[in-house]
Amino acid sequence: MKTEKYEFYHQSNLMQVGNLIDDLHRVHVHLLKLQRRYYRIYGKYASFARICNHITKLKARTQPHWNQLPSQVIQQVAKRIHLGYEKFFENIEDRKVGKTKRKVGRPRIKPTHKYNSLTFTQAGFKIEENRLTINCLKKSFTFWKHREWTGTIKTVTIKRDTVGDYYLYLTCEDCEPSEKLPLTGNVAGADLGMKTFLTLSDGTKIESPEFYKQGLNALRSANKALSRKQKGSHAWYRAKRHLARVHKKIASRRRDYFFKVALRPLYPPTQSIPKMVGAVSLGKHPSKNTAP
Repeated sequence: MKTEKYEFYHQSNLMQVGNLIDDLHRVHVHLLKLQRRYYRIYGKYASFARICNHITKLKARTQPHWNQLPSQVIQQVAKRIHLGYEKFFENIEDRKVGKTKRKVGRPRIKPTHKYNSLTFTQAGFKIEENRLTINCLKKSFTFWKHREWTGTIKTVTIKRDTVGDYYLYLTCEDCEPSEKLPLTGNVAGADLGMKTFLTLSDGTKIESPEFYKQGLNALRSANKALSRKQKGSHAWYRAKRHLARVHKKIASRRRDYFFKVALRPLYPPTQSIPKMVGAVSLGKHPSKNTAP
């Protein structure tokens, strides 16, 4: 099993995906409240099959607009809640017999800004090249296909981050095994430190670029701008998103650097880490801001 991640190009119709996620959040809230009422009356939580049957009745009676949502995606919402309650009650039993001391809380209602994903399992979507079509929306969305996926697609998940960007996660099975590099017989060691990012067994020291310190001024400016806005206003939400964008940029630079350090043995000795890191800022990759 392997999961590939792709970023969607910026396109106006992605707002419809966001609206679909918000509709599923309302389903999430309704089903969690239903589970709590069921437990209050019967002293146990409703099974997954019972919840699915109840969803079918709701579609015909009080929630006819749910018919416009993908049925399997709604089932995935119910399945998440079901698995959460299963783990909650299993943890209670394990703590009673002394199996574990770790406490697992019951599933809680997520606020709207924290519910940011939906999952397709077998139907409701179609993928052709770098284009994903969602049947219920009758819309297609293009994503940046920077690598090919292998195997059979089992689940398709769309996630929205705090900045408002959307990502596609393809979980595939029966994937081709990755190519193994030939063994050289040499042994090497690495030590992570506080002052020096990495020290290799041959004495090579790799300093940390300290991306957080580099972005500290931008973070201070964004935090000040957010503190001056009235909480809940449109300007406050814009400032909040700008702050999240600054944090995302710092995290992205840090993650990119980690991958470059890890892949250093595959590069020629003449190409140093600073040169590899500097290549990112030269715009070597195609833009992901607009769809082709």
